[in-house]
Amino acid sequence: MGDPPARQALQLEQGSIQDRLRALERDVALVRPGELELSSPSAGTPATLQDLTAEELAAARSSMLPLALAKALHRRAVALGRDAYLDPTSGSWVFTSAALKRRPCCGNGCRHCPHGHVNVPPGERRRALDAAAASNSW
Repeated sequence: MGDPPARQALQLEQGSIQDRLRALERDVALVRPGELELSSPSAGTPATLQDLTAEELAAARSSMLPLALAKALHRRAVALGRDAYLDPTSGSWVFTSAALKRRPCCGNGCRHCPHGHVNVPPGERRRALDAAAASNSW
């Protein structure tokens, strides 16, 4: 008799997690010393809503497009030479595409991944690509 469906699902999830850990370990091994250094002294400070001009803020808030405020923050962060911005909805740090270009794909499904999410596990890759496409007019 086989394992119950819940146990099979747990085993699949554990296998997926182990695959992802191996991919992350491989990516960490690919990063050379100094490769993750900040592009400028201010690059370590994420862009926030306070960095947007009044016009940018008003336009983003009045937009009906998904993630309009996040897109405005991404553009402003890149223009200011910042490596990240604070997501206005979650408060999480979001790396810019400029910052992500300086290292290989980490496999985490980053919003602005310039590498096409090549190291995202197969089951999660479609979701990451769909999410990027739905919000991608960066």
